[in-house]
Amino acid sequence: MSEGMGSHPEAPEPDEIPSKVGQSTATWVGVGIALGAALGTTFGIVADNLALGLGLGIPSGVVFGAVVGWWESRSQR
Repeated sequence: MSEGMGSHPEAPEPDEIPSKVGQSTATWVGVGIALGAALGTTFGIVADNLALGLGLGIPSGVVFGAVVGWWESRSQR
């Protein structure tokens, strides 16, 4: 077994760790998509038009998540 197999790289230095601002925005966009899909599905079932519900819910969730992520990153500066 060679020496390099199974070894893990050393932990990055603190200044090499990427900012969590982008991760936070991606997390909020994911949450927004999930909420939008859930609300869109509920609306679609009630209104008997699932495609319309998802078509409105998911983009609304993406916008919501992007705005919340942007606002959070703005307040961290």
